[in-house]
Amino acid sequence: MKKPLVSVILPIYNVEMYIEECLNSLVNQTIGIENLEVIMVNDCSTDSTKSIMDKYSKMYSNFISIHLEKNTGSPSTPKNIGVERATGEYLIFLDPDDYVPKDAYEKLYTYAQTYKSDFVMGSLVRFNSQKQWKQPQLNTSMLQRYHRNIKIEEKPEFLSVLGYLVNKLIKTSFFKKHKIQFNPSIKLGEDFIICNQLMLLAKRFSYIPENVYFYRMRDEEEENSLTQLEPYEAISNFVVADNIIFGNFGNLQKMDMYKNSNLQTVQSIIYRLNDEFLTLSTKEQIEIINLARPTLLRFDNEFLEELIEFDRGLIKFFKEGNLENIILYIELKVKRNEAFQAQRELQIASTELNRIFNSKYWKVTKPFRKVRAKLTLKMKKLVLVSK
Repeated sequence: MKKPLVSVILPIYNVEMYIEECLNSLVNQTIGIENLEVIMVNDCSTDSTKSIMDKYSKMYSNFISIHLEKNTGSPSTPKNIGVERATGEYLIFLDPDDYVPKDAYEKLYTYAQTYKSDFVMGSLVRFNSQKQWKQPQLNTSMLQRYHRNIKIEEKPEFLSVLGYLVNKLIKTSFFKKHKIQFNPSIKLGEDFIICNQLMLLAKRFSYIPENVYFYRMRDEEEENSLTQLEPYEAISNFVVADNIIFGNFGNLQKMDMYKNSNLQTVQSIIYRLNDEFLTLSTKEQIEIINLARPTLLRFDNEFLEELIEFDRGLIKFFKEGNLENIILYIELKVKRNEAFQAQRELQIASTELNRIFNSKYWKVTKPFRKVRAKLTLKMKKLVLVSK
């Protein structure tokens, strides 16, 4: 059996609703299913995920099902197991509730072969049940063009790009040579650490401004994954990850590059200071603020323009250290977001009403609606007379 071109590693937990769409997107890859090695690591799912995995393993000999005996509590251990089993020339990670465009791996592999980069990264698109959209951080002028065999010292801005691992095709020998491992104690933010390691260790990497991944944003009522954490635990994970990243930069020359990396951690922490945070007791809120503050204090004012205007104010209050103002500002942020959401829903309803009013059906039935209105009025008068 020939060596696979790409090993696809999936850490899996309770994704019965989505996993078939994900696996079918691999079956249909233009690089050829025969050139893939699909390593599925099941972290003790409690739904029908296991049987779906086994079905695909029976259908395709290169789809490997691994079922762990004990739940590990994070995607890190399943990913480490997948890397250990990988035999492909390149490896890539895939979350089982997402999917990939049919030509994604062919594009990445062709580029990797052409330029002999340690890894190649592409863009990605987020989606939910209503729409698709591109993250603003992935829509900058820098990311609108191709970058061939660059060093991170040449383009440190790449460290501030959101720390997705799923959009990176990595040379397996490079990954294993440097003994890159996911930290099992970190449930959220482990990809931030690995992405930073890749960029610091790579002699050369490349970027293509083409979509290679569809990233699902689940509706709130569907959330049931290993990375859905309470605010304190989530922010704690981000802080630990940022401290590890901070240590990876080592010397003062590289420390200047850390500022780029810190940006994505700050954005992730701010995102978690939301309506769920406001449901906590004042004591718990203060604990979270004190936990996050050292990381936010590292934030360099040089990057303030990268944040939305409202979040810049939050950074200012964190630096001033006034707890009451921080909590009040978060309350204002949540109310502001709720107002924006209500406005969006109103705009959608208004658009739908205009569509109905301008439709052929509405115009044709206008005379009948007038007759109906007159009859309704007469009936009301008759009822009043009878009384």
